[in-house]
Amino acid sequence: MFQLTSHCYLECNIYMGISIYELLRSAEESLCSKVKVLRSAEESLCSKVKVLRSAEESLHSKRNPLWSVEESLCSKVKVLRSAEESLCSKVKVLRSAEESLHSKRNLLWSVEESLRSKGNLSGQ
Repeated sequence: MFQLTSHCYLECNIYMGISIYELLRSAEESLCSKVKVLRSAEESLCSKVKVLRSAEESLHSKRNPLWSVEESLCSKVKVLRSAEESLCSKVKVLRSAEESLHSKRNLLWSVEESLRSKGNLSGQ
């Protein structure tokens, strides 16, 4: 009887071992399947990252010439502002000279009138 019980116990253990092995194998297959899905998702993400990096590089290459144009325009604006300031300064000098000439002309007319009234410039 002991042999029979021992044999049943051994057979039971074998069946349990086989069941556990089958469960482990099934779990392994499930994990392998999930790993394949994850690898596929990883490849898809890597592909999308490459596309995004390419788009980013394209934007940078388009932005860099625009920055260059902007810098060039800013430089030209600075030159124009400097020229404007120089012209404004020259206009002020010319207006001052014009005022001085008007003042001198008025003085000359005043002297001429004074001389005429004294008779020194009669008929001229």
